[in-house]
Amino acid sequence: MLASLQIARAIKRHRGKVTVHVPHHAMSGGTLIALAADEIVMAPDAVLGPVDPQIGEFPAVSILEVVKQKPMAEIDDRTLILADVAKKAIRQTKDAVLELLSGNYPPLPPSRLSKGRLLSICGIQENKVKRYSSL
Repeated sequence: MLASLQIARAIKRHRGKVTVHVPHHAMSGGTLIALAADEIVMAPDAVLGPVDPQIGEFPAVSILEVVKQKPMAEIDDRTLILADVAKKAIRQTKDAVLELLSGNYPPLPPSRLSKGRLLSICGIQENKVKRYSSL
């Protein structure tokens, strides 16, 4: 996600108007890049997927869910360390989403895009983006 964030920040700093076209879907890093634009143009069936940090092969929010559901005595050290990293990754992702939305779009709760509430198969569709954008 770091590379996508660097690209998004470069787009955000660009002085001219930036329009992102999403013909099919933008997922995670692609969504970050789209959020940096002044305008997002989406095909009728296009979606913006969640900005969902992954820790290794696992979604960060899923690691945290394991820690919430299991008794502490049953959780191994590796999972506890992953949960700590997952918390930090989610916080950093929320901050990045807020940073990219600022100035271009009305406030959208960053948890809507970064806390595992959406699966990659059911992102935000065009009709929902219009509610949160200046389109």
